[in-house]
Amino acid sequence: MNNTRKLVESALMSALVGLFVILNRQTIGLLEGILFLLPLPMVFLSYKYDVKTALMATVGSLVLTLIFSDIPTIFTVFIESVIGIVYGSGLRKEEKSSTLLFKTISLAIFMNFITLVLFASFFGYDIVGEIKEIQNIFTSVLGEENISSLGINLKAFIEVIMMVSILLTGVLEGYLTHISSRLLLSRLKFKISKPTPIFLYSPNIASGYIAIFASLLFWVSIYVNFDNQIIQYVLLFIGLVGYIYLVGYGAIGAIVMIRAYMPRLKIIGALFVVFAIFFLNIALMLFGFIYITTDIRERTLERIINDSQNRSNKI
Repeated sequence: MNNTRKLVESALMSALVGLFVILNRQTIGLLEGILFLLPLPMVFLSYKYDVKTALMATVGSLVLTLIFSDIPTIFTVFIESVIGIVYGSGLRKEEKSSTLLFKTISLAIFMNFITLVLFASFFGYDIVGEIKEIQNIFTSVLGEENISSLGINLKAFIEVIMMVSILLTGVLEGYLTHISSRLLLSRLKFKISKPTPIFLYSPNIASGYIAIFASLLFWVSIYVNFDNQIIQYVLLFIGLVGYIYLVGYGAIGAIVMIRAYMPRLKIIGALFVVFAIFFLNIALMLFGFIYITTDIRERTLERIINDSQNRSNKI
């Protein structure tokens, strides 16, 4: 009976992946925006049963993908299935949440890097043409003379932005897979802890100082042209990652503070944070540095917890 149930559920999970592939092809890639859900069938099988069962379902999914789609999609389905197996088996072994999140994000970044960089032409994505088009847009908007007077290496800047976007897309996909996997399993009545809210993650204080130093390197590397192009690209990449890291924590910190001190203005506060990300990002970066390196985070979270306990006591 158990073996029959296992085979039926494996076939069902393979069919779900096949259905996703068919619908994505019929909608001309519309479902790629929810690609982070694709590992969930293998998360379920590897957590409930074992890796072997999930691998059998993966083979079935790949066969269905080969029948109804193309070779690039086979690669995507394979990597997403591996992500699901790694995450589900890790949950089964009771690995730390941070370790599982790191593995998931790393695999998602690897998939994006392979898809958009190494196999770009195979997947129908022209990176060189995309860079030239973006460069032309910047030149037409800002003016070639203004860009020359600023001394910005526009081509290097755009190329690094594209690389960082691949990194950030992988981070976002990995985190959403992490959240959705735990929500799915908890809904299916498995005894599993709920995902930790992102504002409860405690950043390392040293990371704040490293990120602010990297951000300074970013601004320097934009305006200073190095003879060695490799150094130029490395500094731009590291600097931009550090800058986005601080802006991200600045946004998280702002949302947490609004929730703690102005709970009635949550919607307006959230809109302001979105506005700040685009138009006040330097101020948000500096606030992110303060949020990481001081005790403002602990004090703000303590206030939220105390307010929640007080409301519970009143009820």
